[in-house]
Amino acid sequence: MEDYARYTGMAFELLVLILLMVYIGKKIDSWLGLEKPIMLVLMVSFGMVGYMVKIYYQTNKKQKDDK
Repeated sequence: MEDYARYTGMAFELLVLILLMVYIGKKIDSWLGLEKPIMLVLMVSFGMVGYMVKIYYQTNKKQKDDK
């Protein structure tokens, strides 16, 4: 049950991160006057890669703690 709650929390964090990066990316695009959503795509990609790295290190830490 503990794993279920942790992974549900991680999914919620990822959703909030994506929404935040979309908002920030749109604001930067409009501030720079870009026609294409370049910063939106970069911000979402950066956020996703960063979060995947965080998940990688968290799962490795859990595996080491279980041993």
